[in-house]
Amino acid sequence: MIIDSHPERVNNFEELKIEMGALYKILTGSNTKEFNICRMKENIKILVDVLNKYPNKFYGFGSVPLELSLQETKEWVEKYIIANGLKGVGEFTPGSDSQIQQLEPIFQVLTDFPQLPIWIHTFNPVTLNGIKILMELTLKYQKVSVIYGHMGDITGWTY
Repeated sequence: MIIDSHPERVNNFEELKIEMGALYKILTGSNTKEFNICRMKENIKILVDVLNKYPNKFYGFGSVPLELSLQETKEWVEKYIIANGLKGVGEFTPGSDSQIQQLEPIFQVLTDFPQLPIWIHTFNPVTLNGIKILMELTLKYQKVSVIYGHMGDITGWTY
């Protein structure tokens, strides 16, 4: 079973199709909550291993599942982000406006942890409307530092 997608590791076209299929499921939110939690725990473990091996070279940001309650999100941030010495949360890659709206509990929790920024991928498939939703969250939770990765794909946008 593929836990995460790593197209950079493929050796042939068939492997690329498998990896891109896994990436598509992640981006579209097609995986189960349990699968996402398992994937994120494994990714954080791998990340922390690298950070511990090279403490003066890298800073890490950790994943947070979108499907958690407010209390579960706070516990996740404390257990997997703070306890591991990570510097922020993300990178979130929302595939739809509804996934962007699911970031609100994370914004709420991060008001209690102002040292942790949230990093959000804002290139395609995020739309202009998605950017507007993100800006509303940023204005609503002004204590939260936000990193907008790539600042959106303006191709085809109308103003």
